[in-house]
Amino acid sequence: MKQQEQELKISLTQDQYQALVGDAVGQVQENFYFYTPNPDVMVRIRQKNCVFQLTVKRRISQTGGVWLCDEHNQTIDQKYAQILVDKGISAQILNQTFELGLTGNFPFAGMLKTIRTKKQFDQFLLEIDKNEYLGVCDFELECEHQSSQELQRLILMLKQAYDIDYCPSLAKSQRFFQRLKENVTQN
Repeated sequence: MKQQEQELKISLTQDQYQALVGDAVGQVQENFYFYTPNPDVMVRIRQKNCVFQLTVKRRISQTGGVWLCDEHNQTIDQKYAQILVDKGISAQILNQTFELGLTGNFPFAGMLKTIRTKKQFDQFLLEIDKNEYLGVCDFELECEHQSSQELQRLILMLKQAYDIDYCPSLAKSQRFFQRLKENVTQN
């Protein structure tokens, strides 16, 4: 399945995260990332509620903190997901699944665990995340919407309601690979 998404990503402090989440209980999801030669292309398998989804996301643009991406998703079974993690993913598999025209092979890089809490705020469904990966714990807010103008309005609403200053967040995969690179450089 192919879709285009517009998504706002905001970095949060732990205090901001707690203020937004309150006593709500989040849902665990695990993102298994694969190396790609192009930093604007992300390949992952996400496990959530015993469902595994293979995803290729291509970043098209970023304007005012709103990311525009093409996203391709396919549900796969656990056994096949494990094979892909163990052996990597070839461009041929991705091209057959999503008709993308990629080249090369995509070896497994590592995993990022997210505890995602969803919260309705006005007309927006906020996804408030606590992420753990490679010795790091960080927090962010994500919100998808069809209108980038509405996402800009959300920034102002969050400032008024929660005193959250807009601090753009890199994509989870970008932060993961940045940290992985730092770890390799340090060793």
